Amino acid sequence: MKYKVVWIHRVLDRVTELCNSAIESGKTVADITQAMARIDKTLEQNPQQQGESRSGPERILFDPPLSVHFDIDEEERVVVVLAVGYLPRQHE
Repeated sequence: MKYKVVWIHRVLDRVTELCNSAIESGKTVADITQAMARIDKTLEQNPQQQGESRSGPERILFDPPLSVHFDIDEEERVVVVLAVGYLPRQHE
């Protein structure tokens, strides 16, 4: 059974900022949107086994150019993305 993945509003606002920065610097937002799609797909299946554990129930997953902190509500079968970071490539 799949989990529902929810990106909270402040995280989506941060993604929008990252996309705007990419556009302003002449880069494409495709890498960001593709990473989001991969993250959604990854976290839908067995999110407990994804990424690395952090203090408490929070976990972190890296899918360049993004990293996400997430928490899992087992009872509701929901994964909540709590924060997003940008991982610049070495040559950027």
